[in-house]
Amino acid sequence: MVYRLGRWAGFGEGQGGSDSLDFAALFGRMLDAVLSFDFAYLLETAWPVWWPMMVGSVPTAIAAWFVFYYLIRAPVSAYQRRRVRFVRVAQAQGQRMTRHLRLGVNIDHVATIRNARGGRHPDPVRAARMAAAAGADGITAHLREDRRHISDDDITQLTRQIDLPLNLEMAATEEMLAIALRHRPHAACIVPERREERTTEGGLDAVGGGNHLAPFVRALGEAGIRVSLFIEPAKEQIDAARQLGAPVVELHTGAYCDADGQRRDAELARIVDAAAHAEAIGLECHAGHGLTFDTVGPVAAIPTIVELNIGHFLVGEAIFCGLEQSIRLMRDAMDAARGGGPAR
Repeated sequence: MVYRLGRWAGFGEGQGGSDSLDFAALFGRMLDAVLSFDFAYLLETAWPVWWPMMVGSVPTAIAAWFVFYYLIRAPVSAYQRRRVRFVRVAQAQGQRMTRHLRLGVNIDHVATIRNARGGRHPDPVRAARMAAAAGADGITAHLREDRRHISDDDITQLTRQIDLPLNLEMAATEEMLAIALRHRPHAACIVPERREERTTEGGLDAVGGGNHLAPFVRALGEAGIRVSLFIEPAKEQIDAARQLGAPVVELHTGAYCDADGQRRDAELARIVDAAAHAEAIGLECHAGHGLTFDTVGPVAAIPTIVELNIGHFLVGEAIFCGLEQSIRLMRDAMDAARGGGPAR
């Protein structure tokens, strides 16, 4: 076939070639000529056959390469992606870290318990002080539009009475922006919010909602408030956060915490990949939502995550062992996963 293709392309015409050759006999005579050093025969008789074969083999080889390439491209790419994810997970879980992993304690549900009956007890400010004593690096409070737990006065008292950095979780609304600008917390994490949800059910859509989010990110940043966006662990969301000018992203870990078995491994791999990408493009990476003693270890071991925000589980566990003890146990679990407890 390659010989005929070369002849069809115009190579070998007028050189004694034929479309119907006895190749077995020809190769036998060529071998005899090589062994007897009969180069005249090779030039006069064999070359008009070899030349169109060589030319015809080029498009044949190119066509075969394209067919083979497109047949194996998808499975090879899938294997490479899986391999990279699992290597990153293994490196993250086995790497000994010296960088301290910060713990932000969310005190929302201290206020939930208070509001269930009314009055002032239990006091979120007191809980914040206990968190500081137990090893927390910061306090997180979500002032929701419906004020179902944290109140405006809680934010006022927290900014006045605690020494730890305050991270205000807020929806992207004009009301919340005005409150943030009035109190000037250390950080503000913009989160999605729906009145009918029991808790934050997913991350912001920084890709589709960029035009809405941009003025909030800009206004908070200009006020000296460190802005983070609470997003899903997805590359396109992280890229969008960077384009918006947010210096920090917080990855939603809810899907990982809710999953089991191989699905949990896959969700963890998503978080590993997302955190690595965030660091690669210059963003600080935090994570949180649904973390417990059982699920915090693999996330804490990811070297590109620098802060975890945990709340509901700590307040729930406090019923059984006390708030300070629950925070200390979480702090110990984080440090163990990170490879020891570095000095803060």
